[in-house]
Amino acid sequence: TETLNPLTLNRNKRAIERLIASERVDIVHAYNPGGAWSARAATREMAVWLITGASGFVGRHVLDAVKAGVEGLPRSETEVVALGRRRPTGWPERSFFAADLNDTSSLRQAVQTISPDFVVHTAGRTPPAPDEELYRTNFWATIHLLGALRELKKPLRVVLSGSAAELGPVDAAN
Repeated sequence: TETLNPLTLNRNKRAIERLIASERVDIVHAYNPGGAWSARAATREMAVWLITGASGFVGRHVLDAVKAGVEGLPRSETEVVALGRRRPTGWPERSFFAADLNDTSSLRQAVQTISPDFVVHTAGRTPPAPDEELYRTNFWATIHLLGALRELKKPLRVVLSGSAAELGPVDAAN
């Protein structure tokens, strides 16, 4: 039976949010106006977090922190997706997109599919990697990611992480 009772609609919305988050649902089909309202409300409010480099040192910690809960948002309203060359240990396959940040075609496709609201970019290399690899991995990969995100044409938040390695060698006396 169809209902437009606000309490029932909100209960259904929360159930749909949990289903979308746990099963990584891409399409919700509703058979009546009440179901359509609940589905639209559930998908409109869900925040999607994209973490790059999630199998690295910083990325693993960011992934754990975001997965544990974002202040002010119930976990059922947050989807966390990792993107990189390797899936983080123990991370669900359905919440991982394999992509090389220097492969602009696969990166664009992944970003379009994920359509994140928040991005924490932790992918990168540190010395002793050769200078050419540092530049390709840290500079160009970031440029490619930002370009793919710009193509979404939607507002989103991006955090770019870094380390002291960006400063170059530091004398032990300093």
